[in-house]
Amino acid sequence: MEILNIVILLVFPAVAILIAQRIPALNAIILCYAAGILIGNTVPEYVAHDTVRSIIEVMVVLALPLLLFSSDFKGWLKNPGMMLKSYGLLLISVTIASFVGFFAFNELADAPTIASMYSGVISGGTPNLNAIGIALNAGDEMFVLLNGYDVILSGSYFFLLVSVARPLLSKILPTKEKGEKKKEVPLQFQNVTLKSFKGHLKNVVVALLWGIGSVGVTIGLSFLFFNELNALFVVVGASSLGILFSFNKRMRALPLTYETADYLLLIFAFGMGTLAQFDKLVSSDWRSFAMCAIIFGVMLILHISLSRLLKIDTDHFMISSTAGVFGPPFIGPVANATGNQKLIAPGVAMAIFGNAVGTYLGILLFEIFKNL
Repeated sequence: MEILNIVILLVFPAVAILIAQRIPALNAIILCYAAGILIGNTVPEYVAHDTVRSIIEVMVVLALPLLLFSSDFKGWLKNPGMMLKSYGLLLISVTIASFVGFFAFNELADAPTIASMYSGVISGGTPNLNAIGIALNAGDEMFVLLNGYDVILSGSYFFLLVSVARPLLSKILPTKEKGEKKKEVPLQFQNVTLKSFKGHLKNVVVALLWGIGSVGVTIGLSFLFFNELNALFVVVGASSLGILFSFNKRMRALPLTYETADYLLLIFAFGMGTLAQFDKLVSSDWRSFAMCAIIFGVMLILHISLSRLLKIDTDHFMISSTAGVFGPPFIGPVANATGNQKLIAPGVAMAIFGNAVGTYLGILLFEIFKNL
């Protein structure tokens, strides 16, 4: 069963790509995520959960440096203003929303823990959930519960981001920054064929080896500094090495590094979908889910409103929101949805920043909530 799970995990994304190439209206990552959810909730007994979880964790960390190798950080560093401003508005929105959610359900014994841990998730991604939970000595049940809620809420939001969010948000926010010429990019894998992949196989292998090396170095440093595998440190470390290598022109010029990272993220999306078993959440206290839903909803409304007020364009809003809610791995797919691939570099930079800031924000909010 485990071998079958591994084969399907690795192969199905290729099937999704072929379908998306033939039906442009579909997106490969949506197909992977939807197929995973369908399998996970119809035949969960055939899903080797521990194996799938281990594989997707490896895939998502390995994708980080590969995603960054082709990014032009040097160009972005000359003018980081709009992305930094948009992410700052996200942090303000998350903070206010956390207070709203906490006061709405402060009768819950775990209200301070839930509000603070979830605020960390939507300001810097899932690694913050683990980091804050460890800092607060939250139990395993709390990890499972909040991760399940996050799969439902952020999973639904991600589906909107890569499908209909841009045309809807364009009715509220500017479509592009003033004076900026929008750079269109091809749809995901539209120009990638088996022939073109074979032609650059050597380069893909080289990039993979650099990516594996980057992850390996951060894992080694994690054990050196923490005497354990620190997920937050590995994510930030692998991303940082990817940024560092992107300053090398030869590394940036390697063909198909971005597409290779995207394929790894498709594996992650498919696997993550299989783990989203909604029936396990039904028996939990509805108020815990309602608190997270309110925090998420209020955060989005505030972020959109503040972005409109300060004239943040649609693409910067979507990428900064992705940086906060999901973290570095999801910047690429959402950048594809916006058609503005040059925002990958600043988006990943903000996501890495969020991995650190979100953890501190969550711990700070907990200290405040427990005394209210």
